[in-house]
Amino acid sequence: MSTDAPEAVVTTLPAPTVPSVAIAIPANGLVPMAFARDLALLMTYMSINYPEIRIRLLICEGTLVHEARHKLVRAALANEDVTHILWIDSDMRFPKDCIIRMLNHQKPIVATNYSTRKEPHIPTAGINHDDDLLFDSTELEPLVRVERCGMGLMLVEANFFRAVQAPWFAVGFSPAADGYSGEDVYFCQLVARAGLDVVVDTQLSREISHIGSAEFQLDHCEITRQAFLLKHPEYLSPSKISPKIILNGT
Repeated sequence: MSTDAPEAVVTTLPAPTVPSVAIAIPANGLVPMAFARDLALLMTYMSINYPEIRIRLLICEGTLVHEARHKLVRAALANEDVTHILWIDSDMRFPKDCIIRMLNHQKPIVATNYSTRKEPHIPTAGINHDDDLLFDSTELEPLVRVERCGMGLMLVEANFFRAVQAPWFAVGFSPAADGYSGEDVYFCQLVARAGLDVVVDTQLSREISHIGSAEFQLDHCEITRQAFLLKHPEYLSPSKISPKIILNGT
């Protein structure tokens, strides 16, 4: 199965009016208490401060993440008033105001960049076709266009799914890399083929965590980068470090 998403043509998406957000959570059994706490704070914050924004909570339990995401989209689109789908994975931590901050960007797809859960810790966002990683830096713009990223915390206009036919998510195989790519990579490819951009909120990315044996943030990725550069000073620019280079140690 190729990693390439099928061709899709979307020139523009109709501008949403009053937002109505479906929070879509693919889960696999029990969820961490920290995630549950953040979700409760988010729901409370939105109901108190933004009562005009309707929030729906959708959860799909299953072992196949791409299938769970598909079912969640179908459930969200069953409500004609839904303007956005907020993807939150059940192993994430996030601030209570993330919805309104992402909505305020007024972009079709707003994502976040976060650390992988296992060593070596690297960012989940790649900035170009060469798969160069988006390491955090004070020089980054508030919004950065990326080629691919994780969907752990991502806001997508629902009209994208209305305009583009399924499949929206799939697991692919890359002969060149001799490995598999996740449904999030496939989705980002689909967005690009539709003529749209995925942008990362760099400030919000600094405030989220990926829950594993501990809570991992972008600071952990910087530790990985600095350790790598000590061994390989020839890679002076963080934009020139790809996952393959770090994992192979060359």
